[in-house]
Amino acid sequence: REATGDVRTAVVQIPSGPPGGPSAVAVAPLPEAGGARIAALVESRLLQLGYGNLQILTDLADVRADRDVEVQVECERNSMPVKGRVLVRNGAVRDVALQTVAQMFP
Repeated sequence: REATGDVRTAVVQIPSGPPGGPSAVAVAPLPEAGGARIAALVESRLLQLGYGNLQILTDLADVRADRDVEVQVECERNSMPVKGRVLVRNGAVRDVALQTVAQMFP
């Protein structure tokens, strides 16, 4: 119990920021609109997977971020055109289904 009392005293005495003003840490703002947030999620996920030259074909103007959204996309990987969809559910990418254009035609 004595150790707990010492910890409480230490926690209370921790300064909340640098002296003389608010913290100078910059935080990148999240896109406010649902469509802009979904577009940012899709773009970042596809870039992580190695795709480039991304084009979002689905109109995301009136889309809400807390719903299921299927986003149609076109992009490239290793200079090969790729088409498909990205499923976004509750503000997170849940599924990516893409295939090269060469596989679409016999």
